[in-house]
Amino acid sequence: MRLPIRSLIAFLVFAFLLDGPRAKADFIDLSGAQSLPNIIEIYVLDDRVRVVLEIYIDDMVIFHDLFPDDWIEAGCYG
Repeated sequence: MRLPIRSLIAFLVFAFLLDGPRAKADFIDLSGAQSLPNIIEIYVLDDRVRVVLEIYIDDMVIFHDLFPDDWIEAGCYG
């Protein structure tokens, strides 16, 4: 006995919906950022541009001029 293709598809969709809570996912980052010491994230919002820098501690000398002196003296890197 052969099932119609619609019945088979409906059964598979139903089976996946029932098994959904046990499903697990892996994240594969294609940007290569996980292996870089310095990362920049740029968000263009409606009223501003937000820039987030993640700088490797040994490279702080290179990026030192980007920050105001009072930030560095106060330790406001967060």
